[in-house]
Amino acid sequence: MGTVSRLLVASLLLAGCASEPRPQAPSLPSPPVLPPPEPADSTLELDIEEVRRLEEAAEQPPPMDPLPEHDGVVELRFASGEAALSAESRDELDRLCAWLLQQDSPYYIDLQGHTDGTGAEDANLELAEHRAMVVREYLHRTHGISLDRMGVVPIGSIAPVANDRTAEGRERNRRVVLVILSML
Repeated sequence: MGTVSRLLVASLLLAGCASEPRPQAPSLPSPPVLPPPEPADSTLELDIEEVRRLEEAAEQPPPMDPLPEHDGVVELRFASGEAALSAESRDELDRLCAWLLQQDSPYYIDLQGHTDGTGAEDANLELAEHRAMVVREYLHRTHGISLDRMGVVPIGSIAPVANDRTAEGRERNRRVVLVILSML
């Protein structure tokens, strides 16, 4: 079959195909016409500065509020030569933990052990560390505060807050200071 014959056959086939009825696609209903949108309520509109302020606030965790009565610092007092927690100290620690549970930001507690100036400094450092460790153990065992959120610093008698020559001053110097640090 020559080239002309092939073209003739192809054109006849095409003509035959064109004469066959093609199936029609079903017509789809027209989409409903929606009413125009209501005008925006002016109370819902935010200016660009307000949107930026809200986005920045969402990206940054809120700063940790200090303990209202202590500004993030708690002092616990101890009897002379003792490392046992008093009932008052346990109550103070319980209030601290209740406050910590309400905070959204992570924290770290620095436990600083202090003594009065009586006795040898080596013994005072050992007692200061023991006092801070007692507080750390109470917070961990009673309230489940992770040990890696607390650090013990034995300071001893080198940082008195009161005169060591009076009984009242020595009593004020025998303490563990808890400094709550925000980890933002």
